[in-house]
Amino acid sequence: MNREQAKELLPIIQAFAEGKQIQYQCDTDGWEDVESFNPTWVVGDPSSYRIKPEPRVIYVNEYKNGYGYPHKRLEQAIASVDIDHIRTIKFVEVIE
Repeated sequence: MNREQAKELLPIIQAFAEGKQIQYQCDTDGWEDVESFNPTWVVGDPSSYRIKPEPRVIYVNEYKNGYGYPHKRLEQAIASVDIDHIRTIKFVEVIE
């Protein structure tokens, strides 16, 4: 491993130390979760590893007129509710 590869891998190892989920890119199956530190990390291509993306979450207020208004936080969605509000729907991104 050279210095440039070490610089690329450092954020991955730091994230692993902080308890974040790390993934390894497999040749055929996409990304797989890494369960424990493996010394082969320092041998492999740093671009074959990533911090597992967090799914995005949005909250949409649905109204009687058929419109929906998105919000990044539940508190924002609740604060904008009015008399024509039907429901608040939580959408969670699916990451494969």
